[in-house]
Amino acid sequence: ELPEYKAPSARTVAIYVWEKVKDFVTKAGTTIFLASVIMWFILNFGAGGRAASAEESFGGAIGTLLSPLLCGAGLGFWQITLALAAGFFAKEIVVSSCAVIFGLCEVSPASLAAALGSIGFTTANAAAAVVFILLYPPCVSCCAAIFSETSSAKLTFGVCALSLAIAYGAAALTHALFSLFA
Repeated sequence: ELPEYKAPSARTVAIYVWEKVKDFVTKAGTTIFLASVIMWFILNFGAGGRAASAEESFGGAIGTLLSPLLCGAGLGFWQITLALAAGFFAKEIVVSSCAVIFGLCEVSPASLAAALGSIGFTTANAAAAVVFILLYPPCVSCCAAIFSETSSAKLTFGVCALSLAIAYGAAALTHALFSLFA
């Protein structure tokens, strides 16, 4: 025998939704803030102290070191590589990381497109980036949740590696198809 079901009151739903939104904003906000502080630091300092430009900073060195790994997917720009690496903390910060890397004061689709176009970023690269971002490993919090549920570092690493491999392959295919038709 099933219990009698009743529609929840608007007040109960509002309280529940408020609590969930507050929890998400607190957790996401903390992660985004910490990642932004780290991004600011690595883009403003290098081995010799304060960097003259982002390219001479720790961030530029990290992006330059990692960018050859993403060339096959059409994402071999140090700026994009660094933004994608930052996105591992929270995917929401990929666009803001690009804005910080390019020194944009006001972020709009036109200003971001102009900044990306200045380094040779084409429609094919943009399509590959979108596919890669959608498919590459979830944020650190999700990886921690996978580890807490499975209690296996090997399985957690395997899930993240498989996700990265799928993202890379799909981005490479997307870039090739867009390059073929553009």
